[in-house]
Amino acid sequence: MKIKDILELDAGIEGITAEGQITKLFDPKEYDGPYGTFTTQFLVLEDDTGSIGAKVIGATLEPGCKGKVVKLEKIKLISYEKDGEEVKQLEVPKKVTIQFLDGSASTATSTTKSTVKSASVKQPIDHKVLFLEAIKEATELLTHPDAIEALKQCTEQGWRSDDVRSVVISRLIEKSRNR
Repeated sequence: MKIKDILELDAGIEGITAEGQITKLFDPKEYDGPYGTFTTQFLVLEDDTGSIGAKVIGATLEPGCKGKVVKLEKIKLISYEKDGEEVKQLEVPKKVTIQFLDGSASTATSTTKSTVKSASVKQPIDHKVLFLEAIKEATELLTHPDAIEALKQCTEQGWRSDDVRSVVISRLIEKSRNR
């Protein structure tokens, strides 16, 4: 898809394919997130219809990549506001492969610092899925026969909910260790 056409799309659209030349390549930045350290790098992609910024997550492009033609598939169009205007850019998630169309080799490095022809790493954690898994595990925990018995005993003794929760968790941990 041409950059001009991408810029006409609404922000939030996923699954976009873009091709263009890397005209600017900024130094990668490392961040500490809730799931460990990750790297982002910003670049500018240009074709004969325009240019657009792209944030690459989880891979680092070598300085020699500037000027090379790339193909980015399954990327997302995002936007932010700057000086009262909407600015659109591409977001290249971790699992997306960066293809170099000029046949060059060893031009991208994943966050593990191993050199590869294409940058490809795991998909970011979907917080909705994580939340649903936590709810499922909490439900299983609270409906476990041992948890019900512990709750019953603690309630009969007039314990506070924080104390009850601590006792239930410790008893379940103890029982799982004994298995």
